[in-house]
Amino acid sequence: MPYTEYPPAAALQGRLKCFWSIVDEPSDEVQEVWPDGCVELIFHPGNIFIVEADGASRRLPPVAVIGLQSGVMRARAEGEVRLFGARMLPLQAAVWEAVELEALRREIDPLLMAGAFERAAGVVGNWLLRQPALDSSATGALRTLYAKAGNVRVAELAAKAGVSPRQLERNFSKELGISPKTLARVVRFAESWSQLLRRPDLSLAGLALELGYSDQAHFSHEFSAFGQRSPREFRRTFGNS
Repeated sequence: MPYTEYPPAAALQGRLKCFWSIVDEPSDEVQEVWPDGCVELIFHPGNIFIVEADGASRRLPPVAVIGLQSGVMRARAEGEVRLFGARMLPLQAAVWEAVELEALRREIDPLLMAGAFERAAGVVGNWLLRQPALDSSATGALRTLYAKAGNVRVAELAAKAGVSPRQLERNFSKELGISPKTLARVVRFAESWSQLLRRPDLSLAGLALELGYSDQAHFSHEFSAFGQRSPREFRRTFGNS
C-alpha cells in the first residue's frame, strides 16, 4: 500500500514518532501489520476489518486506539483504503473518552476525503498537545528504552526510574499492560524489521551484532517469536516491496 510519513511538530517530538497515511485502491488482500513498539491513533472513513487467527473478522471503529502489539496483526479492507494515524510512544496518557474521539473524528474525516493529510496532522497534533502526558516514574525508563531501541537491561531501566526492578515491573504492568522486558524485546524486534527493509544489503549477522543480540541464532529466534517467520523469510517476502 502507498504509505507516507509526516514528521511531528517540534513540541511533539519525544512523544510522537510520526503521523502517517495510506491511500490505496480496493483490494481483497489481507495485509500484515507488524509490531512497532508504539500506540496508534487511527482514523479511517471506510470499512477496515481485523482478521483474527480463526479467520473471523471484526470491524475497526472509524477512530481507534491500537495499543502496544506483541505480534503480527492482520487486516483487510472493503472498498478504497484511506487511513491516517498518529504513531505515539506510550508516554501519552491515552485514556480518552469515546465522545472526545468522535468529535475529533468528525473534524478529521473531511480532511482525509480531501487528501489533506498534512492539515490532518496539524489538527491531531494540536489536539494531542492539549492532552496530558504520562506522569509516572516509568517515563524516564521508557525514554531510555526507546532511545536504545530496546537494547537495554531492566536493571538499567529501573535505575533510570529510581525504583527497584520489581517496582518497575509493577509500574509497567499497571500503566502499560506489558513488562519492561517484553516491551524492550518488542521495540528491538521493531527496529530489526525496520532495518531489514531500509538496508537490504546488510548481513543478518551484522544486524544481530548492531542491535545487541548475542549472535545471529538469538536474533533469528527472537524475530521468529514475534514475526512468525525468520529474518531471512521476512527479507524474501517484503524486501522488494
